[in-house]
Amino acid sequence: MSNTEPNGEFEPFISSREAAALTHVNYKTLERKARYRQIPAARLGRHWVFRKSSLSAWANDLLTSNFANKEERCQK
Repeated sequence: MSNTEPNGEFEPFISSREAAALTHVNYKTLERKARYRQIPAARLGRHWVFRKSSLSAWANDLLTSNFANKEERCQK
């Protein structure tokens, strides 16, 4: 996954509160998941920052894996 946009500019970071608004997950939950490396994020000083594209990829992976697990359970 590229950290640049199509025009070559750096993809900006968003705060944990902005990420929470996008994902509908409490910002403290996102920060805890980031701390335990369960979600892609970086720590800048005392603040956690995220990228929209990384959050989107994380959500897609989560949905895909949950769907695959459900299909496996249904086939048993």
